[in-house]
Amino acid sequence: MTTQLSDSHPEALRGLGEVLEVYKTGLALPVYVAFVLLFMGGCFCAIGVAPLFVAAQGGGGHLPLLKAVIAGIVSFAFGINLLRKNWRKPRLQVFIFRQALACVEKGEVEIIRWEDVDRVLRVDGSRNDPYCLPGDGVYQVVLHRRDGRQFVFNESLSGFRSFSQLVREHTLRYMLPPALRAYEARATIGFGEISVSPEGIHCGRDTLPWDLFEQAEVSKGRLLLYSRNGRKLFARVELAQVPNFHVLLALAEHCHVRDA
Repeated sequence: MTTQLSDSHPEALRGLGEVLEVYKTGLALPVYVAFVLLFMGGCFCAIGVAPLFVAAQGGGGHLPLLKAVIAGIVSFAFGINLLRKNWRKPRLQVFIFRQALACVEKGEVEIIRWEDVDRVLRVDGSRNDPYCLPGDGVYQVVLHRRDGRQFVFNESLSGFRSFSQLVREHTLRYMLPPALRAYEARATIGFGEISVSPEGIHCGRDTLPWDLFEQAEVSKGRLLLYSRNGRKLFARVELAQVPNFHVLLALAEHCHVRDA
């Protein structure tokens, strides 16, 4: 699907060609939390105010009802404050072009050309933080540019899975050819904890020769490498420890077919 740029879009985007896809951040999680707090505050106040008035008229005990009203007011106040801080928070727009990715926020444009991306990381923050909530943007795609800058994108982007796939496809066009040339020159290509050479695929001090290599796959935030010996698991590594894992998958498939 393509999108036409209008006059309202920044001028810097016009020289990048046809827009392939556009992604936007939705409402931040604190906004949803604020609505929950407002709802809870309203409920506590509704539950407490009327019975409190009746209890006061009849001279009965009203301390529990008073506590409910106070809790409602506090919850309501926190909700209003959280909503005020986050409702007008600037939204990020990400434009995908064939040659680049462009981020637009507060009217400012940051262009990341695919050929300038040095590393792509996929990070699952929930593995490091057990208190992460569903939808809290725990899955991240981190792009490292050759000038040292890094850009982090998470699940707050609409269509995050599609965005991740497009990032892998476009960066692979520039990353795979030099990796193949290095392999043809009999070099060892490193991918963090995993490396590839004409001898096989390596994890630490262990090596799985290409004639015994069965498959590499990604499952639940981990890279899994299998041997042909009864589909035995050779290695299990967190994707966050394997930069450019998509290049590794493509390279492993090429080497497996050629050298098996």
